[in-house]
Amino acid sequence: MLFTADPLTSNRKVLSIEASFGLGEALVSGLVNADIYKVRNGKIIDKKISTKKLAIYALKDGGTKEQEIKLEQQSWQALTDEQILQLEHMGRKIVVGARNQWHLFP
Repeated sequence: MLFTADPLTSNRKVLSIEASFGLGEALVSGLVNADIYKVRNGKIIDKKISTKKLAIYALKDGGTKEQEIKLEQQSWQALTDEQILQLEHMGRKIVVGARNQWHLFP
């Protein structure tokens, strides 16, 4: 999940990303705790890496399946630093686009 303002402080200069392995279904349903990354001005300013014991993945023919994460991978970051910064860049573009559209259609 990508928040273009910090959801706890409402600080619009700090972008917050919550991520886990697999589909977001496990995160949204509360089955897993997310990694939390905070980014400001193109720099990662905070990371909280959670232990992730399972993930939900899509099945080729439809549906989903829960899968346990290997013990040695449970404490890995869900996103690389490069992916975190790419998401921050995309989030900032979306905010600018939304502001421009809002001004066009008051």
